[in-house]
Amino acid sequence: MPVFPANVPRRSARQWIAVPVRIQAGELHVDGMTINMSEHGMYLFAAANLAVGTQIEITYRPPRENKTVCACGIVRRKAVFLYGIEFLTDDTAPLEIPRYIEQLS
Repeated sequence: MPVFPANVPRRSARQWIAVPVRIQAGELHVDGMTINMSEHGMYLFAAANLAVGTQIEITYRPPRENKTVCACGIVRRKAVFLYGIEFLTDDTAPLEIPRYIEQLS
């Protein structure tokens, strides 16, 4: 499993976005809340015990949108109930995130 030092620059800028999310990891289904997002991942809060390396599916609806977005990701960082999620590949990153982040800038 790769180690990600704290001083490595991010691939994309983060935007503060707080929206409810539904997380699925195998049989586990838990609700959470995003803290910030970028086109490559998100930081979220969830009262769950997800291990680093766990693959998850995240479902949410961006503000002012009618369509639900589904993204596949992997837990890269964990601090109690805070999780850094990386979208598995650029191909699986939801297309709505870059468009939505552009609108906020």
